[in-house]
Amino acid sequence: MQYPQLIDIPMEFVTDLKQTFESTSGHISETMDKRTDIQKYDSVTNVVKHLGYNPTHIQGDNFYRHPHPYFPHSDAPKDDPEYHLHIVVPIIKPYPDTQYFVVFDQMSKIGRATYIGFTTYDLNFEANKTIRGDITSDYITEHVDDGIDSDFHEKYLPYPIEWYNGLSGQAVEWKPGSAIIFPSNRVHCTGIMPPDTEKIGVSIRLKLNTPVYEL
Repeated sequence: MQYPQLIDIPMEFVTDLKQTFESTSGHISETMDKRTDIQKYDSVTNVVKHLGYNPTHIQGDNFYRHPHPYFPHSDAPKDDPEYHLHIVVPIIKPYPDTQYFVVFDQMSKIGRATYIGFTTYDLNFEANKTIRGDITSDYITEHVDDGIDSDFHEKYLPYPIEWYNGLSGQAVEWKPGSAIIFPSNRVHCTGIMPPDTEKIGVSIRLKLNTPVYEL
């Protein structure tokens, strides 16, 4: 199966997810407003079932609201990463600009990690290792130099092009009414966002009985 996959989902599922987010409280991390323990919400399990997966395979991840593009990161644990599948469901995009989500070709060698480049902010994440500086072949598979060209960077990526060196990949549209599915160990990130705005979605991580690439 080729990844990432984009699958349409009925808007009533999106409405239910929106109601779940708005009727619950979570916590503010360093980068976003989160709701965790997502497997307890019918709105989440209904989406998983609609897409043909078993809700008992939900391992975690969260609802999120964030005003800034999220850095490149991977979400599969180091043990058995090939069994973990991600489903990203956009919920609210209150601006007219096309929003993109980037899934890179590279897979993590080190489990959960977020690559923050050369930002001056002192960021530490709850589950992910924080990797500052260059993304090297110690961290990812299939490391490539200059895999991101200037046209791709200008259209899709929010941070300096040097922060993405080592990566190559593709951008897909992030919009309510669709689900983006890909292996959790693939590096991925938010595309460029307009200033002074925010978006809401849910990220669902499944652990399957079969390796993701054998589906």
